[in-house]
Amino acid sequence: MVAARRFNEAGGRQKAPVRGCVTTGETWQFLRLAEPFALLDRQRSSLNNVGGILGALHAGVREALGAPE
Repeated sequence: MVAARRFNEAGGRQKAPVRGCVTTGETWQFLRLAEPFALLDRQRSSLNNVGGILGALHAGVREALGAPE
C-alpha cells in the first residue's frame, strides 16, 4: 500500500486513500491508508460472509470513483 501511494504520487496523482486487503483465501481483512494513518478493520470476514466481503470491495470502488453512498 505504501508502494502504491508512492507510485501514485510519482505519477502526479492526488493523495487519495489507498485501500487494500489481505486474505488467506478463506479469511479476509481490509485496510485503508490515508496519510498519516493506516486504518485496519479489526473484523475479519470469512467466506461464510460473502456479502460483507463484496460490500467492503464495493465501498472501496465507490470511494475511488467519488460516487455518493
